[in-house]
Amino acid sequence: YETPGIEDSFNPMAGISYLLDNGRIYASAAHKTRFPTLQYLYSVSSGNPYLKPEKTMNYVVGAEYTFFNKLTLGTSGFFYQVENLIDRPDRNSRYQNYGDMDVVGFDISTKYAPIDRLTLSADYTYNHGKNVTPNRVTDDVLRVPKYKVDAGVYYLIPYIETQLDVSFTWVGTMWTSLPTPGFPTTAYKKSDNFGVCDVKISKILFTYITLYCELHNIFDSEYESEPSFPSPGRNFWVGMKASF
Repeated sequence: YETPGIEDSFNPMAGISYLLDNGRIYASAAHKTRFPTLQYLYSVSSGNPYLKPEKTMNYVVGAEYTFFNKLTLGTSGFFYQVENLIDRPDRNSRYQNYGDMDVVGFDISTKYAPIDRLTLSADYTYNHGKNVTPNRVTDDVLRVPKYKVDAGVYYLIPYIETQLDVSFTWVGTMWTSLPTPGFPTTAYKKSDNFGVCDVKISKILFTYITLYCELHNIFDSEYESEPSFPSPGRNFWVGMKASF
């Protein structure tokens, strides 16, 4: 391969937050750059040494407020401008710069502690992505789920002082393969909705030592977080963590 030129990037970030008695209002703007990895550039099966860095401008504005020291509600709106999106239609294709896209959406979150030791949480995110590349084949964009829902239950079991965490994630449909001007015959493919539930039990011992057991995907859901790469079925972990 011919060696492309060296590139650098300047990534400034700025934010402001106004504190209320029981909440805050905030806004931020950030420029981010995602350089292609060595695998993206030089893999024998999927590498593309002429990839350009993926650049994004992120804008966020939001607010959150806590009622009665028990219920916290939050909401935010966001707008992302992506240039030179890096992706590939499937595992047998080379990575490419798909072009430019805009993503606009909002997030609503809530956290509620009805009693001591118990916390409930829920979060909903809506996304709308649009391909804004000149001479584009389609307005659709890759791997931007229409919505995402997260929920959790966190309980510290009395007497045995053991933490029980149950989390659930539901992800809406998204495009996993789309045609581009360079590859106009690429098929349209969309993933199905999927949900994943995880459980974690942890116990602190001797102040610095934590024992834990995690059960992932307890309903053995079949899904792909990336096209042609099936995620694991039901699986578990047992471990110990030391913190000093």
